[in-house]
Amino acid sequence: MMDSKEKRKDAQETCARLLGAASKIFAEKGFLEATVAEICQMAEANIASVNYHFGTKEKLYVESWRYAFNTGLAKYPMEHGFDKAQNAEEKLRAIIQTLVKRISDPESLEFQYINREMANPTGLLREILEKEILPQQLIVKKVLMELLEVNDADKHKQTLKFCHASIISQCLHALKTKTFINNSSGEPHPMFIQNFDEYADHIWEFSLAGIKNIKKKIENEQD
Repeated sequence: MMDSKEKRKDAQETCARLLGAASKIFAEKGFLEATVAEICQMAEANIASVNYHFGTKEKLYVESWRYAFNTGLAKYPMEHGFDKAQNAEEKLRAIIQTLVKRISDPESLEFQYINREMANPTGLLREILEKEILPQQLIVKKVLMELLEVNDADKHKQTLKFCHASIISQCLHALKTKTFINNSSGEPHPMFIQNFDEYADHIWEFSLAGIKNIKKKIENEQD
């Protein structure tokens, strides 16, 4: 018979297996198509354990996304490479390289959730997305402000938002390529990315040129 310490350890291991299995199945099938039964089967846990640890399928969905997000963030921290960066330009390059590697990694599942939410929104991730992603957005925002040489974030709110959206959207194209490769046995379409490192450098060069042009526009408006 297990003592209380062993029971807690067993419960923690079961919870971890459920989160791991749920993140894979929800990422692959989406919230509506995935079932608690198949998640439990993959996790080698009984259905009652989902009720015990999470209460509902909806809560399991949210917590499994958080699990996937934090797993990806631990492997690819947003500020990775900042210690070697000499300036804001190199920080931007580090951010883009990290994001493209994270998104294109077959083991990164959090962006597949978002991709499915965009196609078939459940609204279940809205609150947690804002909470978890905001700190990452602030890191990018700070670098953009350095590049644009602006101090008033409120005054340049739309410009910063558009620059951020442009960069992230380019990075997310890697997800389309990854999804296509994972669901196809044939050769990738010529429009899909073959070399993610080269693609990350292209995003950096392309975005930097745009940011420099916007910086000039801001300077002209101030004259």
